[in-house]
Amino acid sequence: MSKQSVLALLLLLGLFSLSLLSVAQPIIPTQTPKVVYDSGRTVDAVPYFSRQRLSSETQKKSSTVPPAPKRPAYSLDLADHLPLTSKLLRPGELTVHPIKGLYTPFFVIGMDRQSLGWFNEALDTLVQMRARGIVVEASDRDAWRSLQAEAAARGIRLSLLNGDSLASVYAFTTYPAVFVREGFEQ
Repeated sequence: MSKQSVLALLLLLGLFSLSLLSVAQPIIPTQTPKVVYDSGRTVDAVPYFSRQRLSSETQKKSSTVPPAPKRPAYSLDLADHLPLTSKLLRPGELTVHPIKGLYTPFFVIGMDRQSLGWFNEALDTLVQMRARGIVVEASDRDAWRSLQAEAAARGIRLSLLNGDSLASVYAFTTYPAVFVREGFEQ
């Protein structure tokens, strides 16, 4: 390689490095944001920003802002929003649904007497299958947490889910229901 080629390559690398540095600089807000809509539950965002990224003007204002809330205003955990019911599913007789290409078997139950009775009877089989459980009906948090802990102690993972989307995708109307890989022999 000639001396000129090496110099040209070094110049290009230097320019490329400078362009990366200019892109990597943090964006520092120079003004506080304007509130376009306030739902009544709006929380000031200043405490959530890193102190290094704030301008000195914003830092002075942030010292008078109360600390960020310890809990989010809205929980995504369905257990916080019980009772959970399904419009499309109801308790009924056990159904088994073979699904082509299903990797992990799963079952759908409610917290009604019939579902819980079936769950207790089928627990050993469900553990052997390594099935996952979906609970689509639950009335109170304590009963749900108790069932979840009991299942976890036996090796079964249970999750709460609104069953309407499952019912429409897999075309079933009653629970308990078991979904297994097509051709699964038990």
